[in-house]
Amino acid sequence: MEERDNVLLLMAINGLFHPYLAAIFGFLWVTARIIYGIGYATKGPSGRTLGFALSQLLGTLPLVVLTAWNGFSLA
Repeated sequence: MEERDNVLLLMAINGLFHPYLAAIFGFLWVTARIIYGIGYATKGPSGRTLGFALSQLLGTLPLVVLTAWNGFSLA
């Protein structure tokens, strides 16, 4: 699975419990990926760093934590 597939799956799962948070984190992930693409287009491979870090810290990581929270709350 690619990172995009993982994020979409996490958004779908979290959307059942916390739709607004899932949408916000998804928006942040998409915005960070746009920054990633712009950085790569303008600066080459070294320009990807900021967009990658933002997508992981603002999009993927909060979705993983929220998924774990939802799982523990169901248990």
